[in-house]
Amino acid sequence: MFVVISLRERNMTDTNDDNSTLDELLQSLLDTDEAKLDEDGCLSHELPWGLVSHFRWNSNDRCLLVTIPVGQLNQDDLAARCLILLTFNHYAVSVAGGALGIDPQTNEVYLSRSFVVSATESQIGPSLGGLAGFLTASQAAAQIVSAVNATEFDNERGEVTVAGASLEELSQISAENDETEEEPQDLGDETIELFEEYLRLTAESLQQMGLSGAEPDEVNAYYLTDNDGLEAQIRFDPDFEEIVLTAMIDELEPELLLENAHQLLTQNLFVQGTDGCVIGTSEEEGFVTLTFNVPVEAVTPDATSLKNIISSFWNNARKWKSQLQSMSE
Repeated sequence: MFVVISLRERNMTDTNDDNSTLDELLQSLLDTDEAKLDEDGCLSHELPWGLVSHFRWNSNDRCLLVTIPVGQLNQDDLAARCLILLTFNHYAVSVAGGALGIDPQTNEVYLSRSFVVSATESQIGPSLGGLAGFLTASQAAAQIVSAVNATEFDNERGEVTVAGASLEELSQISAENDETEEEPQDLGDETIELFEEYLRLTAESLQQMGLSGAEPDEVNAYYLTDNDGLEAQIRFDPDFEEIVLTAMIDELEPELLLENAHQLLTQNLFVQGTDGCVIGTSEEEGFVTLTFNVPVEAVTPDATSLKNIISSFWNNARKWKSQLQSMSE
């Protein structure tokens, strides 16, 4: 499962064309003529705020993987720190649909997201379908890691205290960006068009899946469930103009969730163990969640593309539900 992007008015047929076109888009996005993929399809670029972004193009999968190291977790109370990061993965909007993952060897935390380039004519321009917002979100990710490292744990009393930035302040990073409020928003004309397209695409996709009875709620989010109790939400994020899929996979006891926090965060590393999705935890309910963001324009105009994405996401969520149940045994 990856974000799908397309290249405007270009039908790419070979690797040289791919690299040339991606170079043009990356140069425009990063505002530098020096942004060029090397012969291995790789590029490293320092962002204005000091973090280094790494791009890797895989011509076989037509996938542009973007990773940004955002800090190293302290070794002490590592599982508890991983669990906090997982709660921020639940608010995937705060990191623009990216995944916070950890390298188990070094404890280095990476923000990652995959973008798949289709060979069809473009439906998305130089924005690379959310890449600009993803790069900007790396600043928030670095702040999150820094604040989590400042957290101190009293293991005997089960209390958490924070030196420096508080986790309550840190939570505002997510709260300010989480647009699932019940209040209606004033949207620009272009965003309104994409919102209406989201409603059309989702309705047609669900109809193709035999779920024609599904209706959006008062904030235009769709809720789906299956016979095994797996629940998922489909909603529109106006800030990034994306369709957001979120599944509540399964609930784990607090001790079990803490025990497996490091393993779950490792699965998010370079989104290799999650099929491009983001694993997080809902702190209030103790649910493990799976989230995937896709730009509306990436699945326009044919609803079949979104239907395939929803089906693939659902199968991925069912796979993870089975894995979590095995952890509970």
